[in-house]
Amino acid sequence: MPRLWILLGLPLLSCPSVYADRPAPQALRWKAPRGNAGQPPPRNTPEWVAFNGQASAAYLAALADPGHHQPAPLAGITPADGHPASAASTASLASQLTLRGIPPQLAARAAAHVLLGLPTGASRGESEDFLVARKDVVLSYSSSRRSPNWVSWTTTPEHLGTAGRSDDSWRADPSLPSNFQIITFHDFEVSGHDPGHLLPSADRTRSRRDNMRTYLTSNTVPQGFHTNRGPWAQLEQYARDHVRHGGLEAHVLAGPVYGAAPFTIGDSVPVPNATWKILLLLERGQTLKDVTAHTPLVSVLMPNDDSAVQQSDPYTKYLTTPAEIERRTGLRFFTSLPANVADALRQRSEAGPPAPRPPEHQPPATNATNQPLTR
Repeated sequence: MPRLWILLGLPLLSCPSVYADRPAPQALRWKAPRGNAGQPPPRNTPEWVAFNGQASAAYLAALADPGHHQPAPLAGITPADGHPASAASTASLASQLTLRGIPPQLAARAAAHVLLGLPTGASRGESEDFLVARKDVVLSYSSSRRSPNWVSWTTTPEHLGTAGRSDDSWRADPSLPSNFQIITFHDFEVSGHDPGHLLPSADRTRSRRDNMRTYLTSNTVPQGFHTNRGPWAQLEQYARDHVRHGGLEAHVLAGPVYGAAPFTIGDSVPVPNATWKILLLLERGQTLKDVTAHTPLVSVLMPNDDSAVQQSDPYTKYLTTPAEIERRTGLRFFTSLPANVADALRQRSEAGPPAPRPPEHQPPATNATNQPLTR
C-alpha cells in the first residue's frame, strides 16, 4: 500500500478522480520532492546537492544586469489604502477576509495572522493578487511570478514544538486555481538559489502536519544561499527566541522585491532582487489597541545576491524602514492601525530588543539529520 500524505484535508497522492480535470503535466504539483529529479532528497548530508550548481557566465551576467536591481512596484496588485479611525479588531479583519472571498469560519481563524493589516487589495478573484487564507497564514499570490507578493503570519509559543522539518514534502498549494502557474523544485536545480521559505518551517513545529503546511510552494521564493542560510535565518531565529524564551508573540510580514528586468531560473521563473521582512513583537494577550509608535519593530531588506551577502552577516546589516519597503514594492503596511501610529512605525529602523537566551540545560531543537532548525 503506497504511503499517502494528507494535507489541508485533501488527499494529494491518491483519488485520481478528484483531479481528473487537471492537465497531465500538473502531476508534479502533487508529488514534488526537493530535487534529485523527483526522487526523495538525501537525508545524510546537510546540503541538497541538486541545487548547488555552478554559476555560469550567463547567470553572472544576468545577475549583474542593472535592470534586475532596479526595483519596480509589484505588477497587478492594488496597494491597500486608508486607516481606521481607531485600531481594528480581529472581528473586523475577519470581515475583510470574508468580503474578499474567504469562507467566514476560516476567516475567523485566519484573522489573527493579519494583525498588521492586508498590504494589498488581494481577493479570490485576482490572478496577480490572489488571496489565500489558512488557519495559520494569509498570503497574496502572483500567478505570473509564481511566488507570493506577501505572506503574513503570527507565531506564538503554541506554534512551537518538537516536530522536525518536512523537506521531502514540498507541494504546490491546492488552494490555487488549477490554471495558475506554479514553481516546481526542478526549477531550482542548478539555479544557484534555495527554495526559500517566507513563513519559516521552524515557526510551525507543534506537529508534523503543521510543519508540512509551510512546504507549499506558494510560501516559496528563489532565494540566494547566503541570504537564506545566513542573515535571513538569523532573523527568523531572533523572532523565535523572543517567542519561545520570552513568551512574546511575533507578528510578521515578508515578501520579495522584483526588478524591472528580473532574470529567470528553471522554466522562466523570475528571481527577486531582494527579500524583505517586518517583525512586530507584542506581549501575550495584547491586541491591536496596545500597538503604539514605540512597540518593538524590526524591518529588513536583504539583497538576493550571493556576491553581496555573506552567511556570517548579522541581520542588523540590512535594517531599513517599512516606508522604504513600501517604496520598493508598492505595498501599504499597518492598515489596521490608526494613521498616526502607522505613520510613526513606517519611519522606524532599529535592531529590536536583545533576544532572551535559552536555558543552559535546553539544547537547540534539531531535525532528523541533527541539523539545527534555522529556516
